[in-house]
Amino acid sequence: MPRKKPPLFTNKVWQDCYVAFLASLRSTATRRSYDCACRQFFTFCANARGKSITPERVRRVEVEAFLRSRKWSAFTHNAYLQSLQQFYAYASEYEIVFRGKSRVLFRDKPPTTGVKRMRTPPTDRAMTEEEIIRFFEAIDRSTLPGKRDYALFWALFITGRRCAEITLLRRGDLDRRGLRWLFWFKGKWRTGKESAEMPEDVIEAIRDFHAAAGRDFDTMDANEPLFPGVTGDAKRGHPMALSHVGRRFHSIASRAGLPPHLVPHSLRWGNAHQRWLAHDKDITKVMAELGWATPTQALHYVQTTQRKEQGDMTAGKIAAKFRK
Repeated sequence: MPRKKPPLFTNKVWQDCYVAFLASLRSTATRRSYDCACRQFFTFCANARGKSITPERVRRVEVEAFLRSRKWSAFTHNAYLQSLQQFYAYASEYEIVFRGKSRVLFRDKPPTTGVKRMRTPPTDRAMTEEEIIRFFEAIDRSTLPGKRDYALFWALFITGRRCAEITLLRRGDLDRRGLRWLFWFKGKWRTGKESAEMPEDVIEAIRDFHAAAGRDFDTMDANEPLFPGVTGDAKRGHPMALSHVGRRFHSIASRAGLPPHLVPHSLRWGNAHQRWLAHDKDITKVMAELGWATPTQALHYVQTTQRKEQGDMTAGKIAAKFRK
């Protein structure tokens, strides 16, 4: 049984806020990562000052000193800064009762304001059409885990949603509207739920998995997870842990002979490119459907995949021009 961690803050109000902040994070991996970053940072501040302090007494100079204290990679530097930014953003909305009146706990400018992120190399998780086909062909659909994996990864690819937005779905999140199915999910950095269409082809894959597991999809309890653990370290009756989803993806990708840098999120890359082609290369429609606020990230997904599909056509033209 894992040992219970001691409170981060001696101040009860701030400790309650911190516990609520961690509980608000849907991903176990993210919760663990943010907790590690916050504990390291506030321990650093306590050692620097010779006493423990509450978050409202932290200064920007201490955040910058902490990020310079080790030779972290750009990814780690940004991840630690992101953890602190999210904690202060949560505290800025966390309500308490003070002198009989309700107010937010943290009302000052966060000490992370103005702290620069380090520049990271562009991420490339793109999957070509050929790689997507090989991936799904490598799934053994004759087994129960294989049927579950196919239904999950097929849903991720066809909808283009993020891993947590699909993996954590329960039967009650699906809603039949005439001939269409909708699913309700909580998007990244969103406070409320939103809906999107779940194509019938995906519903049939989910239905096939649950039938093989001895469950009737149409009469399932609303709290039943659509993609539960069925073997190994996954808990039966609970949605798959995101870390387990990653391991299943890499196992399938390895059997398909795909490169190791691909991850479940690569299916979203593939979907974005297919939507771009379906919409006659109109990036604004891709943005609207997949929930991006600006075209920058959507274009990165699409253009990276397009370069892989086409190859470097310009280099070939240059070579032909100067070939002797």
